[in-house]
Amino acid sequence: MKEILNNKDSLIPLKDFIALIGYKSTSSYYQMLKNDKTAPKPIKLFGRKVFLSSQEVNSWIESKKAARR
Repeated sequence: MKEILNNKDSLIPLKDFIALIGYKSTSSYYQMLKNDKTAPKPIKLFGRKVFLSSQEVNSWIESKKAARR
């Protein structure tokens, strides 16, 4: 997973992001998306395949880390 997050131009499958943040389902992600306007937005490709921008994921994680200080 670290290789994915290190590549600033890559796309992360939604299922990998869900595992990264410890959620158990995609519905949990979509609920978070409603409540957290800073959360990385989904990118829909190939019909039902959903990805996230690794750059947005990194920025979101860093903002959460900074907010806890």
